[in-house]
This record gives sequence, C-alpha cells and structure tokens, in this order.
Amino acid sequence: MPRFFFNVYDRRGWLHDFEGMEVDPSGLRKCAIEQARSLICDDVQHGVLDLRGRIEVTSEASEIVLVLGFNQVVARVLI
Repeated sequence: MPRFFFNVYDRRGWLHDFEGMEVDPSGLRKCAIEQARSLICDDVQHGVLDLRGRIEVTSEASEIVLVLGFNQVVARVLI
C-alpha cells in the first residue's frame, strides 16, 4: 500500500508530516477529511474557529495529490 504525507498549513504555520501513513488511494480524501476535522475540533475546544487552513497530501515522490481546505470539510449554518 502506498504511503502518503498529510502536511498541515494553518494559522500557526506549516507542519510537515515526516512519517506519513499507508492509505489506500481510494480512501485518501476520507482520511484527509477526518484529519482536518480533528484539527478543527482541537481548535474549537480552545475557543478558536479558523477555517483558512488546509491539508496538502503528497505522495512518496513528493507530488501533491490532494489539497483540502478546512472550509471544505464542515457545513456552515448561520442563524
């Protein structure tokens, strides 16, 4: 199974994923969504909601295979 790296860009800067994860390519987007939502939840627990961040998924060959903005993984409901 191929290894992918989930690099995070957010208000704190850039966090390079040096370990990566072995993920079936068909489940890559789902995995990135889960990671983005987890990061958003951590921020919300500290009183911050910043959807300007993103996850860039790269292959072992350092090719960008997916860019997923935090604003793409949650629904906005305004009252």
